[in-house]
Amino acid sequence: MILNLNTETVGVVDKVYRNYHRGIYGLPFHYQEHDSYAGNLAQGENLFISAQSVGSTIGFGHGNQNFSPEELALWLTDCVLPWNYGGHIFISANGSSRCYINQLLLELGSDFSNRIFGMFCSQGHHIEPPGYKGWITALI
Repeated sequence: MILNLNTETVGVVDKVYRNYHRGIYGLPFHYQEHDSYAGNLAQGENLFISAQSVGSTIGFGHGNQNFSPEELALWLTDCVLPWNYGGHIFISANGSSRCYINQLLLELGSDFSNRIFGMFCSQGHHIEPPGYKGWITALI
């Protein structure tokens, strides 16, 4: 599943739906504040998050709601990840850093070791497939 957190970018989900192989990425969704996505993500399915970075947060860009690693971990646990989730989390957030995914790993716990990856210089909300050499693994 792909979750686009940048609500300022019109048409990204439509573009993703047309351009990304659903067998690899699953279905794309646009973030809505009060929606739950847990029913859309299978236990072993990978989660791809597309976002913008603003300082030590990722999300919608300047002037809007953004997630710190702590807030993202809570939101993922409450609204996105199904019980006993076993997939990988890939975060493509232009301008972010490894510190963000490392802190997210700390918040989610050691069960997510070697399952959280980040890419921080992607252009135009581009998301590479798993196994791409540009994905950086979160470390504790």
